Amino acid sequence: MTGLPYASMARDRRTSPLLDTTVLRPNGIDAGVDGVLAEIRNAVYTAGSATDYSNRALSVGVRWNQRRDMALKLQHDWLRTPSTSQSAYLAARSTTFDNRLRLFSNTLDYVF
Repeated sequence: MTGLPYASMARDRRTSPLLDTTVLRPNGIDAGVDGVLAEIRNAVYTAGSATDYSNRALSVGVRWNQRRDMALKLQHDWLRTPSTSQSAYLAARSTTFDNRLRLFSNTLDYVF
């Protein structure tokens, strides 16, 4: 049983800016309306930042074919998000670590 090594590199990058909130700028007519517009503008910016899935990843691994329809894989991934306030695919508003993540995985792939 011979292992087949593999490697991959990936980069996801936001190419468009966050949503345009210029229509939500204060109009100066009513301070109450201006306050509500400011809150909406901040909420839109926060939502746009939280959905920035920009990241870089490097993966290396080895695959062993056990049978024709089954393989064992060991893999090591290095992931980097743009910053601790943009957690990319992680289900968190912000990360308590320095925007770098290492992941080790051992999987058994089976085709049925």
